[in-house]
Amino acid sequence: MPQSTAVRSINGSTTGIVIDGQLRLTITSEGSVDLWPQTPGQYVAQPRGYNTPGKGGAFLAGALVGKIGETGRAFLIGERYEANSTDEGKLFMHITPSPWNNASAGLYRVRVATEHVAVSGR
Repeated sequence: MPQSTAVRSINGSTTGIVIDGQLRLTITSEGSVDLWPQTPGQYVAQPRGYNTPGKGGAFLAGALVGKIGETGRAFLIGERYEANSTDEGKLFMHITPSPWNNASAGLYRVRVATEHVAVSGR
């Protein structure tokens, strides 16, 4: 069953969704984040990110990023992410911070759908 949430945090907040290693994970998102709200509308990111690296450099500024478990590997969600999960734990999401050390404004509306993957024995 799909679950919806809004992501505003740049610090990585849990969605409350627990992922196990046998799920097909589909995440879709929409919305925008203004990376420099002091002059509104000039640096607006979509979930895939703006065209400049974010703070830390691993993802574009404003990109919607996820990870599974406290110590999981970060992955780009963007507008759509689909994969069979091999990791287990809570699903975390965050927005890559602006490279200019300022707070951003806006949010992404996110929908998460999971379904069990059939495992066949031989």
